[in-house]
Amino acid sequence: MKFSLLLASAASATELSGQCFKDYPNRVLNGPNYMADSQMTVEKCLQLCVDQGNAYAGVQYSKQCFCGDTAPTETADNCDMKCSGDNDQICGGRWAMNVYSTSAKAYSCEHATQSPGSQTATLSCTDGYIQVNRATYGKPSADMCVQQSTKDRTCTDVDHTDRVAAECDGEQTCTYRGTNAGEGDPCYGVHKHTEIEYSCVKPSDHVYSCEHRHQGQTKAKLRCSNGKSIKVQFARYGSTDENICPSKNAFGNKDKTCETTIDHTAAAASACDGEEYCEYHGTNALGDPCPNVEKFTHIHYVCQDLRVFTGECVVDNGSRVLNSDWQMGNSEQSVENCLNFCKGYKYAGVQYASQCFCGNDSHNFEIVPDSQCNMKCTGNKDESCGGSWRMNVYSVEEAIADLGVYDLEGNNAILSGRTVFPEYDISVDLRITGTVSGWSNIFAFSVDHANHDLIHPKNGDRIPAVFLHSGTSKLHICSGINGNNNHCYNSAAMEMDTWFNLRITQTTKHFSSAHANAGSHIFYAIYINGEQVYEIQNDAAQTYENVRAEFANGYPNTSSPRVSSAQYRNFAFTTNAKSDVSMTTRIDQIESDFINMLDYTSLNDNRATNFKDAFALMGFRLKEKFNYLSTRCTFPSTWDQSELEDAVDRYERSENPCNQVDEMVAAHESWGEIFTRNCVLDNNSKNGSGNHWRFLNRRVTKMNNLGNRLKGAMGC
Repeated sequence: MKFSLLLASAASATELSGQCFKDYPNRVLNGPNYMADSQMTVEKCLQLCVDQGNAYAGVQYSKQCFCGDTAPTETADNCDMKCSGDNDQICGGRWAMNVYSTSAKAYSCEHATQSPGSQTATLSCTDGYIQVNRATYGKPSADMCVQQSTKDRTCTDVDHTDRVAAECDGEQTCTYRGTNAGEGDPCYGVHKHTEIEYSCVKPSDHVYSCEHRHQGQTKAKLRCSNGKSIKVQFARYGSTDENICPSKNAFGNKDKTCETTIDHTAAAASACDGEEYCEYHGTNALGDPCPNVEKFTHIHYVCQDLRVFTGECVVDNGSRVLNSDWQMGNSEQSVENCLNFCKGYKYAGVQYASQCFCGNDSHNFEIVPDSQCNMKCTGNKDESCGGSWRMNVYSVEEAIADLGVYDLEGNNAILSGRTVFPEYDISVDLRITGTVSGWSNIFAFSVDHANHDLIHPKNGDRIPAVFLHSGTSKLHICSGINGNNNHCYNSAAMEMDTWFNLRITQTTKHFSSAHANAGSHIFYAIYINGEQVYEIQNDAAQTYENVRAEFANGYPNTSSPRVSSAQYRNFAFTTNAKSDVSMTTRIDQIESDFINMLDYTSLNDNRATNFKDAFALMGFRLKEKFNYLSTRCTFPSTWDQSELEDAVDRYERSENPCNQVDEMVAAHESWGEIFTRNCVLDNNSKNGSGNHWRFLNRRVTKMNNLGNRLKGAMGC
């Protein structure tokens, strides 16, 4: 008889807990069998045999499982092979099996004076949930619940299976007391007891809710574990099977069935989807499909693993846990390639180094240690691509987002309303996946105004913009340079389906006065995979306001952009206004330049080194004074910066080394005077103390003397 969870299994007369028995070719357990399971365990075999309704389960030869209803009797001593799915367990041997009863027993005595036993039977499962297989009330066992004062007599037993199942099925612990209520007293005057046989099973994915209590369990129990969540597949209310929730009423509708059912899927899903545990009771609230027939709700659900998978190792099988689409024998397989192949599906799995599988369901996922996914991807030896019947599983959308991989889509704005200063840095990883007929755009920075035009650019329309040549993978990179609004560089053909980094920069470079290009200049440069492929000085670099950056900018027009066939990731953009350079930085800069200049004079190495050291010491003393005053003073933000800038500029404009010596001394003098004058001491004395001025005068005098000696040595 089928009850609220699963088929009832046969009673087992002999309780076995793993004893070793001989087997023969005709099999001592001759029911269903499973001959070659690479993940066999004792628990797995027990579950298989419970599901088949058998009383015994036997594990053999490391990976075999046999089910049957008659206990073997001929013992063996060679059960010495470890289970293929758990090396800590023994799974029989050669023609030898460890045999287990699939069920346990519990007893409830009618009276407290009976022994052994108690009035309350306790059913308990530490691994799984109770499934009542059989319960009888009467005198089913002569040596249980014996009444010593009277002679126990035999009697006809009555079936209490439905009663116990209604109380206990689906629970982990349950108590039951058998009485004469319900089915009545089968043998008046006899001290009776209830014998309950039950199994501990994994929750079934088909559960039932009886309409009325006397039919069985009214609440269907939906359970998921290990972080998984319920997903109802269907729920149907009616009476399509007389063996499920059978009627006990006698007014003409006992065990009647009806073909019509009412769909309870939405109601059950609303109550249970996303939960780990849920109870549902189907009633006539949504309609009565067959009046005067006692009904039940049949619910089928799965346990979806809603976690985000980031490469967990999962067991696969011949039916494939991900079976919507697949790719076999890819010599360039990688996690990234598989993710892209499985776009549109929820999960992607890489397996056996070169395989990729896609799907949307996770309820069959069995996670195992990462060590079992031990094969490297054929296309990336730094990544794991599963193993033999093992796959590394990823949640596609989340994994692609983590990788930051995006397909180019028309007019995809990534920045807007930005100011782009003369110095900027743009970096992005690109992968060309195909060619396009006609020019196509990858990305473009342009001033956001109604008349911007990538075809016939005006100033600010390409700052910069990157295109693909028609029908090729060659880059066409354009920007406004030196007044040319469409200054372009053309790359060689980029390798298809291969990631590369493109970086476009404008930066300031400083050259000493001894250099032919003395001064500070903006340079525009292009790098591919870190290698500079183009550079030009941009003397017309400018600041642009209200800039918009788009991937696949509206080229040739916004309504129908021609999008390059490419993907991108790791986009980065920075730009900075030229900040006021601190006084110490500017002084350090001209000191460094001055020392370099001495290398180009007629001084011998020793004299040049002595003068370098002497000037470095003079600068160090002034900086020491500045650092001291900075702890005593609050310097104004303006700093009289223009005075120092003028001094530095005069130095940089010096026409010969003799002039540079004079301007070097003058620059230090100006700096010392600025920070001494502007130091606002704690006593609010605007001019500082006399000691500070005297220090400055001594420093300046010494530096002038040093400068004069240097000029004399150079023959100025």
